[in-house]
Amino acid sequence: MTTGGVPVPSAGAGQVAGEQASHELRRGAVGFGGVLFQSITFMAPAIATAFSIPIGMEFAGYASTVFYGPSRMLGFVNAGSGNPWQNVLARSGWGTVGYVVVFFALLNSVIANQNAANNSSTRNLFAMGRIRLLPAAFALLTRRFRAPYIALVTQLLITIGVALWLGEQYTPLIAFELTATIIVDIFVPLYILLNLASIVYFARYRRAEFNWLLHGVFPVLGIAAFVPAFFAGAGIPVFSFITPLPAPLSYAGPAVGVWMVLGIIYMAYLYVRHPSRIAETRRVFIDQA
Repeated sequence: MTTGGVPVPSAGAGQVAGEQASHELRRGAVGFGGVLFQSITFMAPAIATAFSIPIGMEFAGYASTVFYGPSRMLGFVNAGSGNPWQNVLARSGWGTVGYVVVFFALLNSVIANQNAANNSSTRNLFAMGRIRLLPAAFALLTRRFRAPYIALVTQLLITIGVALWLGEQYTPLIAFELTATIIVDIFVPLYILLNLASIVYFARYRRAEFNWLLHGVFPVLGIAAFVPAFFAGAGIPVFSFITPLPAPLSYAGPAVGVWMVLGIIYMAYLYVRHPSRIAETRRVFIDQA
């Protein structure tokens, strides 16, 4: 059965499509995550985290729902040969010109995201090496460009290694979805903690500047938006609209859990043996060589 030339999935296919729709949500969050990670040190964290992602998703979700139809949204991700943004929305709405515009918009987003992710990850490796949370070699800079070359090479090797290994184990698409799920399972709790930290910081240390709207209402709204988003992205069926993730995407949760446990163990070691390094974490985002 088709409507307007777009296939309408059966009930079984709709369930699968619904799971894939949550994958699309994770892709969008990962794309924005790299950019937000850089900008958040310069912007008010409460405003950035509370509104940027939800507003963007609301506009995209509203446009696609109005065009495709609320009753058929479970099959949206499968429409247009698995590329509904270009083959359904853009091509049907704007023709060939729309397809090209959306293609370059997606390409631009990928390049911007990769640039932001590369800058933020290597910047943090350098900063953590500077305060000895990581080996001091990560703080080494090139003489000409003052670039953290050890951090850059390490990030490059890990990125290529993980991408090729997972692509070989599964498929490139499944590999991307698995890494995207892992990243979202890590980043969304960070956004929640940033909102919470904004409330606590201004309430305790900058009480005179505390603003109930900026440092109270907005962060609470951000937390309220990100909690269900986290469970949806992780495939934890806390709410009725969330479906468990199929394997291998279901491996993301345990992988993140192991990573967190290792981090807690390392932090406990630092507290006992090198407590000054924990205190020095305040320098991670300070711009100094």
